[in-house]
Amino acid sequence: MRVNWNLGIMSKVQPVIWVLEGTRAGDNAQARELANRVGAHVETRKLRYNSKLRRIREKKFRKVPDAILSGSLETLDLDASDALEPAWPDLIIGIGRRCVPIARWIRAQSGGRTRLVQLGNPKTRLSLFDLVITTPQYDQPHAPNVVKLDLPITPKTPVPEDEDHWRKVLETLPDPKIAVLVGAPMKRLALGPTEIARLARDASSLAQELNGSLIAIGSPRTPAGLLESMGSKLSVPHLIFPWKAGEPNPYRALLRIAQRFIVTADSASMVAEALDTGKPVDVFRLPYRLDFRLPMGLWPFNLLVRAGFRPAKRNIPAFINRLVRGGYLGVLGGKEKWRHPVNRADDRAIARIRALIENE
Repeated sequence: MRVNWNLGIMSKVQPVIWVLEGTRAGDNAQARELANRVGAHVETRKLRYNSKLRRIREKKFRKVPDAILSGSLETLDLDASDALEPAWPDLIIGIGRRCVPIARWIRAQSGGRTRLVQLGNPKTRLSLFDLVITTPQYDQPHAPNVVKLDLPITPKTPVPEDEDHWRKVLETLPDPKIAVLVGAPMKRLALGPTEIARLARDASSLAQELNGSLIAIGSPRTPAGLLESMGSKLSVPHLIFPWKAGEPNPYRALLRIAQRFIVTADSASMVAEALDTGKPVDVFRLPYRLDFRLPMGLWPFNLLVRAGFRPAKRNIPAFINRLVRGGYLGVLGGKEKWRHPVNRADDRAIARIRALIENE
């Protein structure tokens, strides 16, 4: 099948992309957004998994035997998942290692015709995929089938229906309105009472300097009570919005309303969404517990990643440092200042996916 993407002319049968959706809404949104930008016919397949893949040997997911990863439905909860039946797609977009055996099974059923595209960190050998699209927080080695983007793919969301409501709620706060996006602690990143007190102090200093105000908002991962404790320490006009399931949340509206942003350094997606606004963004650095790591991005260690013997590990500080050095991120309370919006290169990934379908 040949497709003329520049003219928008396709053959009689439009190429079909399946997006394999797991349980993480953010991951699913990334995969759907990428598929929609390609321009083919996009379908989603909801996948739910059983315990065979989640709890094998020492409760470490990377210990799954290669026999399972070779391509099967052994790890799939068939009753809770969407049916996987012909006609098979031209291309699959997956994210997260749990969908890998399912994607490989589908390719086998198609007689090897279906192409596989994986987002993020596959945590298995790269040669399994036609294309891997990744970002700097995953120290993936350079390879012909690897495309590295500066930022994660972020969905282009429509104007929030409740934007006017939130503008009225926030209208009494002085400009510039500074949104403070608060995430959560991670395995090697601390975000507790000590850090939240420092964030309150440094954010207040910035707001005082600009004669502005603060709007602090939590995420689904933010520990209970953390944002409330921050509010008690702020010394400037402010509003606090802890995350509460099922209750209205101004996050999407804030991306349009706020004049600048402060983002805690634990979430690549929150950083990316703030940067996509084109407004100034300051990162609030979190204490990082170092551990010994082999330099997996360098030869000969990157051979271990390519072969699947050693997974690339997430390194959020490296991702943040790259953006700070490029002048895309300022550092809250530091000398580094925001200088210019980031220039995305998502089109490179889209062009590579189109080429896979075109050369089928």
